[in-house]
Amino acid sequence: MTATPDAHSKVGSLAPGFPSDLIPVPDDAVILVTSAEPIGNADVQEISLNVHTQMSIPAVLDLYRTSLTAAGFTEVSTADAGPTTEASFTRSGGDELVSIGVVDDGGSRTITIGGRVRDAGSP
Repeated sequence: MTATPDAHSKVGSLAPGFPSDLIPVPDDAVILVTSAEPIGNADVQEISLNVHTQMSIPAVLDLYRTSLTAAGFTEVSTADAGPTTEASFTRSGGDELVSIGVVDDGGSRTITIGGRVRDAGSP
Protein backbone atom coordinates (compact mmCIF):
# COMPACT_ATOMS: atom_id res chain seq x y z
CA MET A 1 0.00 0.00 0.00
CA THR A 2 1.39 3.40 -1.00
CA ALA A 3 0.52 6.47 1.02
CA THR A 4 -1.05 9.38 -0.83
CA PRO A 5 1.19 12.47 -0.67
CA ASP A 6 -0.17 15.26 1.50
CA ALA A 7 -0.77 18.38 -0.63
CA HIS A 8 -0.02 20.56 2.41
CA SER A 9 3.35 19.01 3.37
CA LYS A 10 6.77 18.81 1.76
CA VAL A 11 9.92 16.89 2.62
CA GLY A 12 13.11 18.80 1.89
CA SER A 13 11.43 22.06 0.81
CA LEU A 14 8.78 24.57 1.86
CA ALA A 15 5.16 23.47 1.62
CA PRO A 16 2.88 25.52 -0.64
CA GLY A 17 1.62 28.55 1.27
CA PHE A 18 4.20 28.26 4.06
CA PRO A 19 4.58 31.77 5.58
CA SER A 20 8.36 32.10 5.23
CA ASP A 21 8.06 35.89 5.59
CA LEU A 22 6.74 35.31 9.13
CA ILE A 23 8.71 32.12 9.90
CA PRO A 24 12.02 32.55 8.04
CA VAL A 25 14.26 29.61 7.24
CA PRO A 26 17.90 30.09 8.33
CA ASP A 27 20.24 30.57 5.36
CA ASP A 28 22.25 27.44 6.16
CA ALA A 29 19.25 25.29 7.06
CA VAL A 30 18.62 21.82 5.75
CA ILE A 31 14.84 21.56 5.55
CA LEU A 32 13.56 18.26 6.87
CA VAL A 33 9.80 18.72 6.53
CA THR A 34 7.28 21.58 6.41
CA SER A 35 3.53 21.91 6.32
CA ALA A 36 0.95 24.67 5.91
CA GLU A 37 -2.58 23.34 6.16
CA PRO A 38 -5.66 25.57 5.99
CA ILE A 39 -8.15 25.13 8.82
CA GLY A 40 -11.62 24.84 7.30
CA ASN A 41 -12.79 28.00 5.58
CA ALA A 42 -11.08 30.30 8.08
CA ASP A 43 -8.16 32.54 7.14
CA VAL A 44 -5.99 30.45 9.49
CA GLN A 45 -3.52 27.68 8.83
CA GLU A 46 -1.64 25.20 10.95
CA ILE A 47 2.06 25.29 10.17
CA SER A 48 5.13 23.28 11.00
CA LEU A 49 8.80 23.59 10.15
CA ASN A 50 11.61 21.17 10.98
CA VAL A 51 15.19 22.04 9.99
CA HIS A 52 18.84 21.45 10.91
CA THR A 53 21.15 24.47 11.21
CA GLN A 54 24.61 25.40 12.41
CA MET A 55 23.26 28.61 14.01
CA SER A 56 23.66 28.92 17.77
CA ILE A 57 20.58 28.68 19.96
CA PRO A 58 20.73 32.43 20.84
CA ALA A 59 20.97 33.27 17.10
CA VAL A 60 18.01 31.00 16.30
CA LEU A 61 15.90 32.59 19.02
CA ASP A 62 16.92 36.07 17.89
CA LEU A 63 15.92 35.28 14.28
CA TYR A 64 12.41 34.19 15.23
CA ARG A 65 11.97 36.71 18.05
CA THR A 66 12.80 39.55 15.63
CA SER A 67 10.50 38.28 12.87
CA LEU A 68 7.55 37.43 15.10
CA THR A 69 7.62 40.55 17.28
CA ALA A 70 7.92 42.75 14.16
CA ALA A 71 4.70 41.08 12.95
CA GLY A 72 2.89 41.89 16.22
CA PHE A 73 3.45 38.67 18.15
CA THR A 74 4.24 38.79 21.87
CA GLU A 75 6.67 36.37 23.48
CA VAL A 76 4.82 34.61 26.28
CA SER A 77 7.38 32.10 27.50
CA THR A 78 10.94 30.93 27.12
CA ALA A 79 12.44 27.89 28.81
CA ASP A 80 16.00 26.60 28.71
CA ALA A 81 16.59 23.05 29.88
CA GLY A 82 20.12 22.02 29.00
CA PRO A 83 20.38 21.17 25.33
CA THR A 84 16.74 22.12 24.67
CA THR A 85 15.30 25.62 24.49
CA GLU A 86 11.64 26.49 23.90
CA ALA A 87 9.82 29.76 23.21
CA SER A 88 6.17 30.60 22.56
CA PHE A 89 4.60 33.63 20.90
CA THR A 90 0.96 34.74 20.52
CA ARG A 91 -0.96 37.33 18.52
CA SER A 92 -4.62 38.22 17.95
CA GLY A 93 -5.61 37.72 21.56
CA GLY A 94 -4.16 34.21 21.55
CA ASP A 95 -5.88 33.07 18.33
CA GLU A 96 -2.45 32.80 16.73
CA LEU A 97 0.27 30.80 18.45
CA VAL A 98 3.80 29.86 17.42
CA SER A 99 5.90 27.44 19.48
CA ILE A 100 9.61 27.01 18.82
CA GLY A 101 11.83 24.22 20.09
CA VAL A 102 15.58 24.07 19.53
CA VAL A 103 17.69 21.04 20.39
CA ASP A 104 21.48 21.29 20.46
CA ASP A 105 23.14 17.99 19.57
CA GLY A 106 26.62 19.44 20.06
CA GLY A 107 27.35 19.84 16.36
CA SER A 108 24.19 21.40 15.02
CA ARG A 109 20.74 22.46 16.11
CA THR A 110 17.38 20.98 15.17
CA ILE A 111 14.60 23.55 15.06
CA THR A 112 10.98 22.47 15.37
CA ILE A 113 8.30 25.11 14.94
CA GLY A 114 4.56 24.59 15.06
CA GLY A 115 1.58 26.81 15.32
CA ARG A 116 -1.56 28.40 14.08
CA VAL A 117 -1.29 31.63 12.10
CA ARG A 118 -3.44 33.71 9.82
CA ASP A 119 -2.87 33.27 6.10
CA ALA A 120 -0.55 35.71 4.37
CA GLY A 121 -2.22 39.06 3.91
CA SER A 122 -4.59 38.69 6.86
CA PRO A 123 -4.22 41.23 9.66
